[in-house]
Amino acid sequence: MSCSNRVSQTLHEEYRTTIALTEGLGSLMRRHHRTILDISDDSVAQFIGHLGTTIETEINRHFDFEEHHLFSYLEAMSDTAIGTHLIEEHVAMPPLANWLPRRAARAPQIFIRPVGASSSV
Repeated sequence: MSCSNRVSQTLHEEYRTTIALTEGLGSLMRRHHRTILDISDDSVAQFIGHLGTTIETEINRHFDFEEHHLFSYLEAMSDTAIGTHLIEEHVAMPPLANWLPRRAARAPQIFIRPVGASSSV
């Protein structure tokens, strides 16, 4: 995407970060379908840590900017179509964005299973 100013570029980069994070989470879930994650696996541990950090810093900051600056700007410009779409995302995403970092922080307690333990969650 070609961006005409720094705000647009930053918003687009943050959006791509969110998409990459979502795709990574989907991939992790597909790889470990019906199994408990092995947090001792460096790639799993790294992703879980990155998940919590990215949500707390990037996504929440991005949403905060949009809600406090972008939406009112779009409304003033009478460009409500994109604002309506973004508001729908802002209704759906925050509960997940608040839930995931807490779970990611607890990942070692949740996902480490002693050898021979049941694989059901």
